[in-house]
Amino acid sequence: MIASKLQLIWRLKAAAKRWSVQQRKSSTNCDLAIIGGGIIGTAIGRQLKLDLNHLNIQVLEKGGCLGGHQSSHNSGVMHCGIYYPPGSLKARLCVQGIDLLQRYCSLKGISYNKCGKLIVASDCNEAELLNCLLERARDNQVEDVELLDSLGAIQGKSTGCRGVRALWCARTANVSFRNVTQAFGTDFQEAGGIIHLNTEIVGLRQSCNCEYPLKLTREHGETIGAKFVILCGGLQAARLTHWVEGEPPKSSPQRISLKVDYLTVAAKYCDHLSTNVYPVPDWGAPFLGAHFSPSV
Repeated sequence: MIASKLQLIWRLKAAAKRWSVQQRKSSTNCDLAIIGGGIIGTAIGRQLKLDLNHLNIQVLEKGGCLGGHQSSHNSGVMHCGIYYPPGSLKARLCVQGIDLLQRYCSLKGISYNKCGKLIVASDCNEAELLNCLLERARDNQVEDVELLDSLGAIQGKSTGCRGVRALWCARTANVSFRNVTQAFGTDFQEAGGIIHLNTEIVGLRQSCNCEYPLKLTREHGETIGAKFVILCGGLQAARLTHWVEGEPPKSSPQRISLKVDYLTVAAKYCDHLSTNVYPVPDWGAPFLGAHFSPSV
């Protein structure tokens, strides 16, 4: 009698264990998988979860935290849209996005420094180029942009700055985008989204499962089934895209890698530099040039 009861208990435990394993396996399936837990991935996940709360959305991040890569390795500048071609998506997103981001930071208690930006011409040739930037700013409907024609006017904005002419962008601000990314992740989780950290995806292919036609393979062989996948892998974007499309045609955009050094300036040299200071951009280069940005 005792033996039969023990056998029954053992069978019940075994069945419960199998059910638990099945539940864990099924819970790895999702409506939408977002590869990459940087600021782009978390922003997309957050908004989709807020708009389509019934969907099972999961963010898969290979690192141990959100925003640990490109999202936290930058100058932390909220650009106002002055550089970009009028009518372009980048210009529209900057002009609209800077207000949305600053309102979001205020709502969430994220510190940011609305200290503005000086784009400084060091000689007469660069000074002429500022007229083009000013015209572009007006075409993009960037507000609070002013042309400064004298050294006194420039130093009225930042006493340690020197140049023959400058463009003043009052709306530019600085923030820790790591903090913004983590706030997006918190919103996403509070809305019911799932975040998997330390989850590197090493394969993506179609599966035979009609309900979850995409199969993502994790580093140690576990798989996740998904109906849709959004790739937000930053520097790994090209590699991820190859999994989906195969080898891209020669006309596909190529990744340009740049080595950037971030140096901290001693406080005693920063007393008279209270704003972002940028050079006049070289339109032939894929970056805005060496610049000074206050930390937050």
